[in-house]
Amino acid sequence: MQRSRAASDDGFHVPSLGALGMRAVASMPRTSLLVVDADLRVHAVAGAALARAGLTRERAVGRPVADVLPARLLVQVTRRLAWALSGAETYDDGCWGEDGVAHETSYSPVRGEDGGVLGAVALVREVASERRALDAVTASLGLRRDVTDHAGDVLATFDGRGRFAWVSESVTRVTGWTPGELVGRRAYELLHPEDERETRRRLTALYQGLDETTAHYRYLHRDGGWVRFEARVRALPGQRGAVRGLVSTARQVPLAAPPSPADSPTDSAFELVPTGMALVAPDGRLTRTNAALRTLLGRDAADLGARSLQELAEQPGQVAELLHGDRDSYSLETGLRRGDGTLARVALSVQVARAPGGAAQLFVVQVDDLSARHSAHDELVRRASSDPLTGLPNRNVLFDRLRHALAAAPRRGAQVAVVFVDLDGFKAVNDSYGHAAGDEVLRQVAARLRRAVREEDTVARLGGDEFVVLSEAVTDPRQVEVLVDRLQAAVLDPVQLPQGPVRVGLTTGVAMGSSAPAEELVRRADAAMYARKPARVVDLR
Repeated sequence: MQRSRAASDDGFHVPSLGALGMRAVASMPRTSLLVVDADLRVHAVAGAALARAGLTRERAVGRPVADVLPARLLVQVTRRLAWALSGAETYDDGCWGEDGVAHETSYSPVRGEDGGVLGAVALVREVASERRALDAVTASLGLRRDVTDHAGDVLATFDGRGRFAWVSESVTRVTGWTPGELVGRRAYELLHPEDERETRRRLTALYQGLDETTAHYRYLHRDGGWVRFEARVRALPGQRGAVRGLVSTARQVPLAAPPSPADSPTDSAFELVPTGMALVAPDGRLTRTNAALRTLLGRDAADLGARSLQELAEQPGQVAELLHGDRDSYSLETGLRRGDGTLARVALSVQVARAPGGAAQLFVVQVDDLSARHSAHDELVRRASSDPLTGLPNRNVLFDRLRHALAAAPRRGAQVAVVFVDLDGFKAVNDSYGHAAGDEVLRQVAARLRRAVREEDTVARLGGDEFVVLSEAVTDPRQVEVLVDRLQAAVLDPVQLPQGPVRVGLTTGVAMGSSAPAEELVRRADAAMYARKPARVVDLR
């Protein structure tokens, strides 16, 4: 979806919340708000969480978000905001860590009346108090550590967003995962793909008012196999009927049938998951991969088995740090090389499996394909900056470059020339052969004009059969005369159409200046063109 822009000199503005709205957000002790426009400039900011990160109204509003965000948040936040600007639905991110305080963030697009994306908003909410409340609930259940740690059942509490808040030590004996590896993760992250939909439906029902439910599901064991559970899950009511969390008692039950040699636990886990998966040795060697990863990279199992993750990665140094083993889980966006040499944009999620002594023994790697998301974003940027018919820069890019050129002109001791170009005979082509033929004429003429100018010049299409050529650092009017001659010569040869050759000509008007506003310079060039005197120069010194 193309971003919607209002008519203003510096792009558009996201509608303001107003003084009352911003004060309301600022008065909420655990909520913060960040609003950016389509150029990732901060439009509004409020709240204590962002203030602790250095984002205050005085420091941030009007500046690019990259200039005001702390380095540790820059990559994560800008990528999520760009995702929202692409028109995607709300993105719920993981917790932010700030001085030990947990936060959750939602990124959403801000849309105008026409449905176009005006900007993006990040809503940051402190959840530390909820975690403390759940800790209190866990204690109030009267579960003594010596009971829960040695029970056959796995007991757990979940916060209001469906993440593990506390897990009994017995989970390690049943699943291989430690409580510390699960706390903070969503309940359904390690579910068998075939069980995820139904389990999520049941948990959602609890958050929406159901008191209790029973769920049957398979959970990924740390060694790659599956563990089947039967769980009773209850909602924990909070104030005014809201659900503050869940409490679960899960009992392991036998699998329906023992795995066959052709369907070992590891094979089942990796081959059934539609997301790319790999088991990686401490030195980075890919010891096992699944079909989804092999398809994504266009490589077979033997090829991948002979390579390391660092060898495939666009940034091997980052991957080497990721596999160093200092932390138990990691996330990283990078590129992985396909068999044909191209890069697949991916998100790597890595979980470390440790030996009894604590050394990293194995890495479980999940690979999510981001190529479609990046392609959509790149296409959005291209459409926002170029004319869809000719591929030339559009009006927004032209005026942006013209303003920069005028700002630099006094420093260079030079002028800026704007050549307004109108096609002669274009209406006759449309009337005789139709709009498809007219579009082809515009495409061919645009390509000829671009070849006729210098690399540093800009040829833009304003619309219809009107083009503008921007020439910077002009020190002699004769340079512009030469430029106009080259433009005229570019259309001397007929344009070849399926219906036969057609001829078009150019009428040009030129304005030069070094201090005039960009809009005035283009308007004067347009007026000179309509005087029907080719290459009439209007000097705006």
